[in-house]
Amino acid sequence: NNVGFGIASTALDLPLTSFSELMAANLEAGLHLSQLAHPLMKANGKGSIVFNSSIAGSSTLGLKSSAYSMSKG
Repeated sequence: NNVGFGIASTALDLPLTSFSELMAANLEAGLHLSQLAHPLMKANGKGSIVFNSSIAGSSTLGLKSSAYSMSKG
């Protein structure tokens, strides 16, 4: 699983709808994909899900990337 996008905006200027879209793609998508994969892996008796994140999860990329960093941490 390797999904994500960012919005160049400070947290104070970021519209709530944009924040929700960013969190849905960067955070919630992994949960939904894992839920969909679980029955297949269970039926197969094994499986792996690998999540790739971003360096932004542990170190911000700047003032206009705080929401992206939050979604990756």
